[in-house]
Amino acid sequence: MALPCSFSLALVMLSCHSLCCLACDLPDTHSLRNWRVLTLLGQMRRLSAGSCVNYTNDFAFPKEVFDVQRLQEAQALSVVHGMTQKVFHLFCTNTSSTPWNMTLLEELCSGLSE
Repeated sequence: MALPCSFSLALVMLSCHSLCCLACDLPDTHSLRNWRVLTLLGQMRRLSAGSCVNYTNDFAFPKEVFDVQRLQEAQALSVVHGMTQKVFHLFCTNTSSTPWNMTLLEELCSGLSE
């Protein structure tokens, strides 16, 4: 059974935050942006899961990429960047705006593009 879209995206964004904590020396603003994105996703969750059905996406990251023992800083940054781009494209395409609060969506897309 597929997870609701907003829940899946929240998990992805939490994964981004946890990957950044794996001894990667990232600026403090990076994790602050991730938490801002999670806050916006939380505000957008007022929609029913059914409204997300047409907007699901398989991010297609191989499981071995997430093996903490083998993950190195460069790989972590690459994965975080790739996931952020996928989430950006998922939310910020012209066809994805219909069910979302446009003010929150614009703020989310702006935060993801930084």
